[in-house]
Amino acid sequence: MARSLKTLFRQLIELLPFGRDIFLVIRKNRVSISYRGKFDNYQMAAAASHKTAEYDIINKTKDENIDEEAKKLEADIHDYEYPLMFWLNNLLADNKSLLELGGSIGHLYYKSKQYALHPEGISWTIAELPAAVTLGTKIASSKGITNLTFFNSDEFATAKSADIFVTAGTIQYMQPTLWELLSSLEHMPNHVLINYLPAHRTLSYWTLQNLRLCEVPYRVYSARELEEKMTSLGFNLVDSWESPRRLDIPFHEDLTIESYKGYYFRQR
Repeated sequence: MARSLKTLFRQLIELLPFGRDIFLVIRKNRVSISYRGKFDNYQMAAAASHKTAEYDIINKTKDENIDEEAKKLEADIHDYEYPLMFWLNNLLADNKSLLELGGSIGHLYYKSKQYALHPEGISWTIAELPAAVTLGTKIASSKGITNLTFFNSDEFATAKSADIFVTAGTIQYMQPTLWELLSSLEHMPNHVLINYLPAHRTLSYWTLQNLRLCEVPYRVYSARELEEKMTSLGFNLVDSWESPRRLDIPFHEDLTIESYKGYYFRQR
């Protein structure tokens, strides 16, 4: 009965002008992630944040529960990770070095080690925020793992050359674009894998993502622009995929996206 009344209440609200937007505003404090506003750049979004705009606060809380976080590294693969794992499994057979931007404390490394073959001598390097670097290094050391290393993502341009570049759910939080980040490297990777990227078909914009502990600037890429920029860098698009996830921004219906994107680009 209570559920029926809630459903009816929502349906009535959505009949009003801007009804869905009103519902999203009412609901935002009851869900773990919500969005608000459209901004031209990172700085404008950060200035409008009602909380700390420091994403690393999430990593700092993980350090307080290191045993629990270590157990999560053994979690099953999510549906949206299968395309990435498919290509990663294929590429790891012939490539020995991998650079990951935003790998947290090593989730992709540990998952791929369970489900894909890590060739002997592979080097896996993760660029992350300071708290994640500290925790990831601590966990890898406790497991006796020597081929997984971490460094501060602020020093991304200093990364050693790698055959494969991977990023999943990260570049939307960063001020530089993907193509700017890749261009900053001394040597361009041969393969680029991107997963779980919020991408509108044509529009590019910033919004604010509310993660309860923080409210951070969040970029939605233009899929068309990203593909054009990667082509200009000398890459061919080998594959792309979509993962169901809706992004709604109250009072900005034109900015709604229905799914997140994934890509595999290869150097020509």
